[in-house]
Amino acid sequence: MRLPLCIMAAIAGFTAGIIVLKLQEGAGTNLFKIIEAHYLEATLGIWIPFLMVGGAMAINDYFDYESDKINQRFDRPLVRGVFPRKFALIFGSTMIGMGILITFGVFQNVPLLALVLFFTAIAYGYNLYLKESGIAGNLLVSFSYAAPYALGAFAMKVTNQTVALTIVVMVAITFFGALGREFLKGIMDMEGDRSKGIKTIAVTKGPVVAAAASNLMFLIVLLLSPIPYFLSYEGNIIYLIFILITDVFLFLSGIPLLFNPSKENSKRGRMYTRLALWSGAFAFLLGALTL
Repeated sequence: MRLPLCIMAAIAGFTAGIIVLKLQEGAGTNLFKIIEAHYLEATLGIWIPFLMVGGAMAINDYFDYESDKINQRFDRPLVRGVFPRKFALIFGSTMIGMGILITFGVFQNVPLLALVLFFTAIAYGYNLYLKESGIAGNLLVSFSYAAPYALGAFAMKVTNQTVALTIVVMVAITFFGALGREFLKGIMDMEGDRSKGIKTIAVTKGPVVAAAASNLMFLIVLLLSPIPYFLSYEGNIIYLIFILITDVFLFLSGIPLLFNPSKENSKRGRMYTRLALWSGAFAFLLGALTL
């Protein structure tokens, strides 16, 4: 289920909700009063992105089993034999089902439910039909990283144009950062992906092109990262510090690949991009809490 990613998704949804409540509804700066006024949404709402992302990751492990064995991904429990392969499918489907039930039972919000169902379709459709397409699969995986911000905004019924644009930029920053990470990881997983017929950029165009595509995505993040400051975080030094750390981690991830697009640099870049995603999540969250 990739617990750290589940937690990151919950943080993302919570962050978007706080931004909507503080900037759109003028709920003030007291976090406890905000949670008290929206107790049900706060306590149950954060479980929606947590469950959806965790379920999608477990399902992905089920379908990636053979490829992960070839790539010697011993960080995967199925490859290590911790669980039977079928357990991952049942476990992931149960998590997604719980997320849908909470969405329908608590929020009764049509746009939110539509987004959750779309996310569900991606979780299964990606593995069943789109994984072998390479780039299309990368796009859908990257969307799953960014979607929790939209989930949080929809849950709190965002209507203010500036607030909505702030959320859109957050989604874009997370999406392009994750997409660059997917291109980068493709270099590391070339052997297993090629054996399974998965047409990543690294497989079809080579690691040099994949490294260039990854760096292009990171450049887009670099260009987008100041925009939330001018939209909603103006004067917020905490946001600037953490988003700068994010940009530095992405720089450390991408630049070495331009000079040497090796499996080793790809592995190192995967670690740095994970740190970048966390730093970006904290930039949005801590910035929102100190608005």
